[in-house]
Amino acid sequence: MEDRPKRRERGDLRNRILAAGSAILLLLLLLFSFTGPGAAFWGRLMSLAGHNGISDVALDAPLNIHVLDVGKADAILIECEGQSLLLDGGTVDKGDKVSDYLTRRGIGKLDCIVSSHPDKDHIGGLPQVLQEHGARLFCHPALAEEILPHTDEFLALEAVLKETGTEQSVQTPGSVYSLGGAKLTFLAPLREYDNTNDSSLVFKLSYGDFTALFCGDMEEEAEEDLVASGIDLNADLLKVSHHGSNTSSTKKFLKAVSPRYAVISVGPDKNNLPQKKVLRRLENFDAEIYRTDIDGTVIFSYDGEAITVYTERE
Repeated sequence: MEDRPKRRERGDLRNRILAAGSAILLLLLLLFSFTGPGAAFWGRLMSLAGHNGISDVALDAPLNIHVLDVGKADAILIECEGQSLLLDGGTVDKGDKVSDYLTRRGIGKLDCIVSSHPDKDHIGGLPQVLQEHGARLFCHPALAEEILPHTDEFLALEAVLKETGTEQSVQTPGSVYSLGGAKLTFLAPLREYDNTNDSSLVFKLSYGDFTALFCGDMEEEAEEDLVASGIDLNADLLKVSHHGSNTSSTKKFLKAVSPRYAVISVGPDKNNLPQKKVLRRLENFDAEIYRTDIDGTVIFSYDGEAITVYTERE
């Protein structure tokens, strides 16, 4: 018969092996968390578990504009009177975040997706959103064949649009789309340009006395054309073009818009965006500036009388 001390020693050895194995597993999980796929995995897990921060904010106002924190990219959700529109979808690696945000907001199928232009930091996440949520309509600008990017992101988006059979619509200046009680009037591109940035769809949202201007990555040449056209650009809220690059947001353009609020969708970048010159120009027009790299996701909520701003990192 085996004596008790030997059984105790074997039990202690087994416990030490299990403890060492658990420690190694935890270490591997920790190291995995610092990788890109690991961070995305844990972020999505937390989101699905109900820990998604600002997306859970109760919003009673009829119009809500969510500028999602997706790094140096764009993804903007607009909700109005029960209808929803997504403007751009961030990069491929942010597809999970954008899709989960929509789920947390209780959004199933989107009423509309607007692609401002086909650069990868604006369309990368859209294939996943289309597959997981779908959209009744997909709007995009008319682009000359020679400036189409034909990147992996662009080809993936084309494939998913075909696969899902989503209705597509080319928007031109003067086109109008209704979202609940809000009216979206497309203003640009006014002509053909030799780059996708200046070819961005630009539209002005109007709801009651509130207006917002969304500019994609429009740069100086297209801004000058818009100002020269005499179109009313004045808006309460400006989605600052091209992540705060100095190639956009000229003095003439900002004077025409005169925004009360300005929001910049931006993240860590070798170009040090947003540029200080752009920030100074916005400050000179007394705009209240919000940045997703500092404030996280930003929500502009309009109740018909006043604008309330919610930020993820208050």
